[in-house]
Amino acid sequence: MARREWRGARRDLESRWIAVLLQLYPRGYRTRHAVEVARAMHACFERERLSCASTIVTFFRMTVDAVAASIVVRRDARRTSHLPPRTSGDTLMQSLLYDLRHAFRTLRRAPLFSALVVTTLALAVGANTAIFSVVNGVLLRSLPYGEPDRLVVLYEVIGTNKPFGFSAPDLAAFQDRAHSFDGIGAFRSTEYELSGIDQPERISAARISASLLDVLGVRPALGRAFTIEEDTGRQPVAILGDGLWRR
Repeated sequence: MARREWRGARRDLESRWIAVLLQLYPRGYRTRHAVEVARAMHACFERERLSCASTIVTFFRMTVDAVAASIVVRRDARRTSHLPPRTSGDTLMQSLLYDLRHAFRTLRRAPLFSALVVTTLALAVGANTAIFSVVNGVLLRSLPYGEPDRLVVLYEVIGTNKPFGFSAPDLAAFQDRAHSFDGIGAFRSTEYELSGIDQPERISAARISASLLDVLGVRPALGRAFTIEEDTGRQPVAILGDGLWRR
């Protein structure tokens, strides 16, 4: 009989103590979540019904957890109290403005952490953008030429050395003897100094054979392409890109 009375008294003490702990939370939070929190606390006591010592430890641990949780809830409630209340008629833009205002207040309270987060995000977005640009330009997007899937690049290899470009005599030999290609053209990237203007400019260019434009299937928007005579006679002629021509 005494054992049953002790169990009843302990359950009554647990209920009273849970009611006291619930008072630590704001009124609005208690209205929405009091039943769930009380049920969770009762479940903790049920798991620890082993001895008087374990019950005391459970009381202490639950009190500490409730105090810490209530502090977090009250802090969040104070932060959101500065924002105007939302209504069911809020538009998407209004909801976005509320979220932005709350985010800026949070970032302002921790400027060092905010700077670290923003820097990390900027580096991550920049790296992803650079990688996607390379993948898109090299693997996904087709080359801006006619029938790009039929274009190949030829190199020379001697022994175990790395591939390298071929010389002008080799180009002539390829054009005379290679019959597996519709056409063969050559190019070599270089730079020139554009003078005769207010400020000399270093421009990127390429020395190309007259047949390269035909191989790529492109034509100048204005004027004409190189001729075979200009190719073999080493005439000082050039084709300007659109951007350079407009400048």
